[in-house]
This record gives sequence, C-alpha cells and structure tokens, in this order.
Amino acid sequence: MVRQQEKKTQEMAIDNSLSHLNIVKFHGFFEDDYNIYIVLELCKKNSMMELHKRHKTLTEYECRHYIYKIIQGVQYLHHNRVIHRDLVESVNLFLNDRLHVRIGGFSLATRIEYEDERKPTLCRKLLVG
Repeated sequence: MVRQQEKKTQEMAIDNSLSHLNIVKFHGFFEDDYNIYIVLELCKKNSMMELHKRHKTLTEYECRHYIYKIIQGVQYLHHNRVIHRDLVESVNLFLNDRLHVRIGGFSLATRIEYEDERKPTLCRKLLVG
C-alpha cells in the first residue's frame, strides 16, 4: 500500500510539472479515506485507439499530423527528463474535442536525474488473448 501511494505521488508530481500542448493537463487531485482522485483535462474524443476503431484507416496526412504532434510531446517529456514508458499502445494517446492529440497515462512514467541514467524498473505488459 505504501509503495502504491509513493508511485501515485510520483505520478502526480510528474503530471503537475508538465505544461505542453500535447500533454494531458493536470488540474489537481483530492482524496478520501480510500482513494486518490486525479483531475485531468477532459479529452472528449477518447483515445487514438478509439479513433482507429471508429475509422479503421487514417489518411497519410492525418497519420503524419498525429505522429508529428506525438513526437513533439515526447521531445518535451525527454527535455524535462521524463520517460513515459507506456506509449506502446495508443490507449494513452488522447484526443480533445478539437481532435488535438494529448499524451496521458503517466502511471509508469519516471523522471531521470541525469542523461543516460538507467532505471532498474521492469516495465512490461502481459497481453493475454
């Protein structure tokens, strides 16, 4: 339980320190006796995964546009020494009501102290299907 709270505190600290057009905006948090509630920007158009499910295909222009915006967000994260570690799936790429892509889902993210630092944490998802 303590480790889980530390991880959630780290996630909120990372969320709170970021301010970029392509990152989900952190508005704050509150808690009760059992849970911590994180208040984030509302992304009404769901995720890139949902967009893919609805449209099946995107034009080359749309792909280029979204990839460029995602790269801008990742560059911002790396400039601020934040490693997301969970962008393998498009479920952590959100779309606001104007279809602007936002990177979110920082539960596995970490901040490095110096360039080339290695974190010992193993981050892997088990996909069962």
